[in-house]
Amino acid sequence: MHVEDFHPERDAATLRALAAWAIRFAPTVAPDEPDGLLLDVTGCERLYGSEARMLAKLGSAFAQLGFRPRIAVAPTFGCAWAVARYGDAPLAVVEAGEVRERIASLPVAALRLDDETVAALAEVGVDEIAHLYALPRKDLASRFGLDLLMRLDQALGAALEVLTPVRPQDPPRVDLRLTGPTTRHEAIEACVRSLLEQMAEKLEDLGVGGTRFELRFERVDCAPIAVTLALGRPSRDAAHLWSLLRPKVEAAHLGFGVEAMTFIAVQVSALSAKQRVTPQSGELDERLGEQRALGQLLDTLASRIGWNRVRRFDEVESHWPERAFRSASLLEASKGETKQAANESKKQAKKKVTEETASEHTPCAQRPTVLFDRPDPVERIDIDPTGAPTWMRWRGIEYEFVGSHGPERIASEWWRASTAMPRDFTTRDYYRVQEASGQWLWMFCEGGDDDRLGSWFVHGEWR
Repeated sequence: MHVEDFHPERDAATLRALAAWAIRFAPTVAPDEPDGLLLDVTGCERLYGSEARMLAKLGSAFAQLGFRPRIAVAPTFGCAWAVARYGDAPLAVVEAGEVRERIASLPVAALRLDDETVAALAEVGVDEIAHLYALPRKDLASRFGLDLLMRLDQALGAALEVLTPVRPQDPPRVDLRLTGPTTRHEAIEACVRSLLEQMAEKLEDLGVGGTRFELRFERVDCAPIAVTLALGRPSRDAAHLWSLLRPKVEAAHLGFGVEAMTFIAVQVSALSAKQRVTPQSGELDERLGEQRALGQLLDTLASRIGWNRVRRFDEVESHWPERAFRSASLLEASKGETKQAANESKKQAKKKVTEETASEHTPCAQRPTVLFDRPDPVERIDIDPTGAPTWMRWRGIEYEFVGSHGPERIASEWWRASTAMPRDFTTRDYYRVQEASGQWLWMFCEGGDDDRLGSWFVHGEWR
């Protein structure tokens, strides 16, 4: 079992993002909190051939995202909501004229009523929607309120229901159309720099920075081409963007001439305002300047050698040294900063405990500067009566040790089970040993006290 804290605002934001994604299937999509979407698919079935095919396409698309959806297509939103949540089949189509019959056997909760109204109806034996058909409307309104009649009429199509759809904003973009096609790189560069200045002003007005940009060239008698630019941190610095775009613009094939250009900020995120330099904020501005300079340096490196080759290491909660970190690209790591900020409150809550146990943490000096991806087995080894190694043959070379420190016992994680680690509880006794030439190695014996001559491995070295 994996437990996560419940954050209603995050679920709502994710649902809105899912609603924006679903616009590819219908022009009008509204989130139905906490876990539903309402789509107006009127006329959309023509694109798929039938409502059944459209329903299958919807179910397949949501399944690819990792969901197990329940979807219903009906003449009214109320009927679709009821059948999707309380019907027998996960995918259902309700034809016109079948609404009253299809929802008759469903519980009254399928009308989107509050818990108090459902409980009040249950007290008088009204459990199904069919029971409401036989009761006078004036008695229902006087005893259970007008909301009951409104929801019933919405389900049956007698009352209008209006959606509040999501309206995703178009990404910021700036366009420039030339008076005539040109192949002169000087003119192209001047136009691109003008687009960058305009984009910087637009992003500053929006209070955001771009993390992914696209520069499109419309060429004469040729297909348009696009130059993409990805950043590790949001930026709206025109000079920095130009330094990254310039090599790509120079290498672009202009064909018979470029007649129009478009610069689009495909992905944006919030960017704080630039701190002004004051006697009191000089140190803060210097720190922000260092972070900005580091981000620009990483963007420059990544634009030349690729984001997959510019890596960072993130800590992972694991006892095994080879599992205590993971390598990730800067783009992947930047996406995790939001989650890291969300967990900051947890870290603050544990601050006192961390301060009390900080002295127990292993110093960095006791860890090798080079850690092998996999422990390298030792061919032969001799140990003294205390269990410390005194001689070994490793990689075909004999080593005689003049000093050692240890053992440091590290136990396996008993709650984890995988093919890469035995299911039984194992231990490692680590030693820092120095051989005659002065080199230090980090090695361990696996198995515990009763098997000192068993499995020995070298796991790292100091260089």
